[in-house]
Amino acid sequence: MKYNQGQKVIDEMIEIIHNAVQGDTARHLSLDEDKGELKDLANGINLLIQELHVQSKQKYVQKKSFYINVLEQLPIGVAVLNKQLKYIYSNPAYFNENELRLDALGLSDLDLHKVGRISRTQAYTRYAQVKGVRNTGNASSLEEVIAEKENKNRCFVRTVMPLSRKWPAKADYYLIYVIDITTYHNKTKELHEDNVHIEQTKEELDKFLHHVTHDLKAPLASIEGLINLSAHAHNHTEIQENLEMMRRNVRQMEEFIKTIMNYSRNAMADISLKRIDFEEELHNVIQLLRFGENAHRIHFNVDVQLKVDFYSDPTRLYIIFNNLISNAIRYHNYDQENPFIHIIVRGGETEASIKVMDNGKGIAQEHHSKIFKSFERISEDSKGSGLGLYLVKQVVQKLKGNISFVSFPNKGTSFEVKIPNAKLYYKLQAN
Repeated sequence: MKYNQGQKVIDEMIEIIHNAVQGDTARHLSLDEDKGELKDLANGINLLIQELHVQSKQKYVQKKSFYINVLEQLPIGVAVLNKQLKYIYSNPAYFNENELRLDALGLSDLDLHKVGRISRTQAYTRYAQVKGVRNTGNASSLEEVIAEKENKNRCFVRTVMPLSRKWPAKADYYLIYVIDITTYHNKTKELHEDNVHIEQTKEELDKFLHHVTHDLKAPLASIEGLINLSAHAHNHTEIQENLEMMRRNVRQMEEFIKTIMNYSRNAMADISLKRIDFEEELHNVIQLLRFGENAHRIHFNVDVQLKVDFYSDPTRLYIIFNNLISNAIRYHNYDQENPFIHIIVRGGETEASIKVMDNGKGIAQEHHSKIFKSFERISEDSKGSGLGLYLVKQVVQKLKGNISFVSFPNKGTSFEVKIPNAKLYYKLQAN
């Protein structure tokens, strides 16, 4: 009997030591005083268990500290709610605001809305999501958009999961993790906008090719008809008239092709920045256009005043000057005594204003909305390609500027182009 009792004590010792090694240090050996050597052994084992208990507690504290540090440094927002849906933990990435993180402890999202810390939409959306998880027992994810300063929005995917001590009991806690998808959202938006732009560009290209084909075929057909007429003409005067009409058609084609080339260069070529001598540039354009029909009858006035050196792309400025001034010449009112074109340039540190004003025929109000569209001819006597002002606007936009106009029938038209001074660009590059 005594032997069996001793064996039983030894078996208990072995079980307690095994459990202690596994981490369970709750049990201790307790023997009567008359057990002799077994009593001493039991005391030694109890001391060993106490030591293991201390070591186990230290390891637990170390592991807990390690896991908390991991959570605190995660770029993903993590929070835990209790059964009452109140915050008992949140890492720095969850609220992005340390003060709010501390204030939120012990409060629900509805409480945070009541004290003005989050918006009504945020509070009720979050509450509805967690309540849905509590009712169904299933995890839930949804997108959340948060407005920040400077009218910028940040987008997140917010996931709520139920946590239970004993599965499949009802949740004791709710784990929330939030992933910032703003970059992905913005890239997706940019991709969509790019696709829309590609579709619009394709449509514009189809329209462009259709008009180009038509506008090139028309003068060619006219020239072919004049050649046939000339082949059957019987006097020199009729042939000369036909040749003059052919010459006008050739010039029309030449002007149209030049416009197409300028359009292509503007779309493809990089911007080349140089110091602009406005007086010289305008003088060169006016001299080239003076030999056009009726141009010699116009009084040109150029007024340039710059406070600082102005830098831009001279090739693109030439396209702007040439189209605006040639249009003013082509559609002027030559039935008056003093037809004029005034060109006023004012330049400063940030931008230049270029005004081209005339006292010509003007543009009727119903045509104002179509003035910068491609292949739009706004009057019956339009002689151009319908691309001139469209090209001007494309060039101005390429230079990060803007263009506007004021026009009244039989009184005249004033175009104003504002373009930035690229001297600032050089300063930024130097810095």
